[in-house]
Amino acid sequence: MGDTIHVFTKAADAVQVIFASEDIRQDATLEDYAAAFVRGVSSDMTISASGDSAIVAGHAAMVHTGQLHSPKAPIQVTFVKSGNIFWRTVVVSLGGETFPPSTDAVRTAAFMSVPKL
Repeated sequence: MGDTIHVFTKAADAVQVIFASEDIRQDATLEDYAAAFVRGVSSDMTISASGDSAIVAGHAAMVHTGQLHSPKAPIQVTFVKSGNIFWRTVVVSLGGETFPPSTDAVRTAAFMSVPKL
């Protein structure tokens, strides 16, 4: 199945959040999905191979950092699994090397829509 993608932009903070979901086989782990995503987007962005564990909106998550190739911009990629659906945000900071304080709030709001199983 294809991805479902939503894009949110907060121009005042120069941040863009891409929120997507993808239906994958049930036995795939969060780590499997993250590794496949990192490989799959390597021509467009460089993402750390390993991520940090986190809790986002009550979900176990993996957070990776990296850089968009064009335009050059720092990114944070967060992965969550719920059932056989994998969810991700790619947060792009278009305003420099740091992420504005609103980044966490927007990411958390997106993941609040993910069903808890």
